[in-house]
Amino acid sequence: MGGLMGNLTHVGDSTPDPDSGPALEPGELALPLRDFQHRNVKEALAFPSARCLLASDMGTGKTACMLSVTVACIEADIRPVVWVVPPGLRTNTAREFAKFAPHLTLQFPSGKKTTCLSDTDVIVVGDSVVADWADTIVEHGVGALMVDEVHRQKSFKARRSQGTKTIARAVPKGNPIIAASGTPLPNHPAELCSPLDILGVLPQFGGVGNFLDTYCPRIPGNRWGARGIDWGELSNLNAKLLDKCMIRTLKEDVLDDLPDHGRLVMALDMSAKHRAEYRHAESDLIEYLRENRGYSRARLNSAAKAEALVQLGVLRELAGLGVVDSTVEYVESLTSRQLPGEPPEKVVVFTQHRSVVAALHEAIEGSVVVQGGMGDAAKTAAVDAFQNDDQCLVLIGNATAAGVGLNLTAGRHTVHVQLGWNAASLTQCEDRCHRIGADERGVVSHIVFPDLDGAESVTERMYHLISAKHGVSSEVIDGEVGAMLIEESVQDALIDLYSSY
Repeated sequence: MGGLMGNLTHVGDSTPDPDSGPALEPGELALPLRDFQHRNVKEALAFPSARCLLASDMGTGKTACMLSVTVACIEADIRPVVWVVPPGLRTNTAREFAKFAPHLTLQFPSGKKTTCLSDTDVIVVGDSVVADWADTIVEHGVGALMVDEVHRQKSFKARRSQGTKTIARAVPKGNPIIAASGTPLPNHPAELCSPLDILGVLPQFGGVGNFLDTYCPRIPGNRWGARGIDWGELSNLNAKLLDKCMIRTLKEDVLDDLPDHGRLVMALDMSAKHRAEYRHAESDLIEYLRENRGYSRARLNSAAKAEALVQLGVLRELAGLGVVDSTVEYVESLTSRQLPGEPPEKVVVFTQHRSVVAALHEAIEGSVVVQGGMGDAAKTAAVDAFQNDDQCLVLIGNATAAGVGLNLTAGRHTVHVQLGWNAASLTQCEDRCHRIGADERGVVSHIVFPDLDGAESVTERMYHLISAKHGVSSEVIDGEVGAMLIEESVQDALIDLYSSY
C-alpha cells in the first residue's frame, strides 16, 4: 500500500535554499521521538524554507513531530511559535506540551475580544477565533507557525483560513511553517489549494489558477463553472507534492507494533415507531425531489438543495434514533467479552446528532460523552475516565467533537451509528483508537445500519458512497488508484439516488 511512498517520505531537491533561515535540527523532547518520526522532522526542516505538509497517517505522532520542530525553533531563538488548533484540542495540546516539552511556556488566547499577549515561547489559538486574534498575534510577533488539522482550512473564504494565512504571511522567510493532517484531502484536489497557500508553496504549483486548471479542470458546458477531476494528472500531483512539500508516512510501513484494524458492517433492528417515521420522512423526501427535479438529473437550485439536505438530515437522525435500543444491546455484547486477566473491552460510539448522543447516553449506564459545546475541563474529564477507569467502558462522541485529535487508545471497538459526509470523517474517528499507545489487541470498527427488510437505509447508502469517494484521496496523497471517485459530492449523489425512485 506504500504506492509511490514506501518509506521514502519526500524526494525534494537538497540544494540549499538561499532564502532559508537558520539550519535547524530536530529538537530534543522529554520523551524521545521514534526513529521514523526523527527522520520526518529532519525531512520537514530540509524542505525549502522549512514549509511542510505533514500528511502522515493518523496515529503516527504528527503532534510529536511538530513539538520537536517547535523546540528546535525556541532553541534557535525563533519565538514565539504559534500553534493553530481546533478549539476542542487546546487542552489536549497543553497536555502534549507538558509531556514532551514541559520547559516551554504557553499561552492560550481565547474569545473574540483580544487583549495584550505576554512574552511566552508558544501561543496556542483555536481556529474558531484565529481570525479575531490574527492581527494582535502579528503585531506581537511570530517566529514560526504550526497548523494542526489543516484540512479544516480547505476553503479560501473561511475566516479560519484567512486568519491563519495572515499569521503565516508574518512568519519570517525561511522560518518553519508546518501544516499537519492525516486526511489533508477529504474529497477533491481543489481542497489542497488553501493549505498550500497557507504554507506559501502554491506558487510552486503555478498559483491557484494553474493548480485548478491542471488537476481540476472546468466541466465543459457547465454553466455554474463546476470543476471535475483530471484523473490522468493525479499521480503527477502526488509526485509533485512529495517533491515540493509533503511528507506521507503510512502506519503499516513503520509501526510494526500497531494492532491490526478491521471493519465490520451490519444491520441492526429498528424500532417500529422510528421505522414508521423513517418511511414517512423518506416518502416526503422522494416526493419533494420529484416535484422540484422531476425524473431527470437536472441540478437543483440552491434553495431547493438546502431544503433537500434538511430533509436528508431528518432521515439521518431518524435512522440513528431508530437503532438506539439495538445499538445499546450490541455495545453491551462487546463490553461483556472480557476474558480473565485481560483488560476490559471498551467501546467508542460515534454519532452525528445530539439527540442520538443523548438517547445513547441515557441508555448506557456509566457512559461518558464528548460533544460540541462542552468546556475543555468537561471534555478532558470524560476522556480521562474512559482512558483510565476500568468501570467506564463506553464513550459516546459526536463525530465532529470527538473524531479529531483525541487519544482514545483504551478503546478496542468503534461503533458508528451515524456517518459524516466523507471518508476522512470516518477514518478520523476510527483512528482515535487505532494509533500509537494502543495495546497489542486489534482495533475493530463496526458500521451499523437500520434493518429495513432488505432496503438500503440512508446510513448504508452513505457508507457505500463515502467508500467510493476514498479513491481520489488515495490517488493524490498515497500515490495509488483506489475505488473511482464519483464526480458528485456525497450529498449530490445521495440526492440523485432518492431522485431515481
